[in-house]
Amino acid sequence: MVMYIFASDPHGTGQPWIDLVERAKQVYPKSRLVFGGDYIDGRPFSKETLDYVMTSVKAGAIALLGNHEQMMLDFIDQQDDFFAAVWYGNGAKTTIKSLLDLNHCCSKRMAKRLLQETDYYQFIKGLPLDYQTDNITFVHAGIKPDGSPTDRDYKLWAREEYWYGWENQSADKLFTVFAHNQTGKTIVTGHTPTCLINGFFNDPHVGYPDDEILSDTKDYQCPVVSVQFIDEPARIFTDNGCHGDLKGHNGNVVVLNDDGTIAKTFS
Repeated sequence: MVMYIFASDPHGTGQPWIDLVERAKQVYPKSRLVFGGDYIDGRPFSKETLDYVMTSVKAGAIALLGNHEQMMLDFIDQQDDFFAAVWYGNGAKTTIKSLLDLNHCCSKRMAKRLLQETDYYQFIKGLPLDYQTDNITFVHAGIKPDGSPTDRDYKLWAREEYWYGWENQSADKLFTVFAHNQTGKTIVTGHTPTCLINGFFNDPHVGYPDDEILSDTKDYQCPVVSVQFIDEPARIFTDNGCHGDLKGHNGNVVVLNDDGTIAKTFS
């Protein structure tokens, strides 16, 4: 039976996150390693984080694209200043200093040129959006829970529209009932710190006797969260809040059985 280790959203955490992944690998040495994106932006060790991911991929791991890597690609590849503003508003300077080994951030023009010459750029440019097994979909942000075709932006950026199954972000914001997973597969994601996820169950479900999941904006605990209705595969949310630099938060590494059920978590 194949097992999978999913590790996502380290956001430049470096060695503490790497140590969690290595612990999981030691306990489950025959598992397939899948990285869920957002290796950069946030903490100062994007270089160490990406180096580890790239080395792991050479050894057979799968690495997916996250929205923060997409922001970096847009900054490098697009001429519109909008893309620079978006990335620089999400941690670009820290990432640039780390990847280019600089004490101080250089000009945007120089950063664009130097980043384009790195192996990191070429690696990120080739990353897929999702990884599928017979029973599991691994993706950074989500896929449409009704099983309909999912576009690129949704896979990288979706939040509430994925949680609740809204057709678009202009849907009634008061309608916060979790969507059913009609894809036939467990969906495993990162992207949104789990302390921000909230919603209600309108049908029999697994866990949560009060029929709801409440966001935690007091203690900001970010455990692995599973949303699952009876007789359906789960949707598993794993983001531990590293981008927010929450103290003691170094990632959630999730080990899954071949059928998509959780075997163990490392945090």
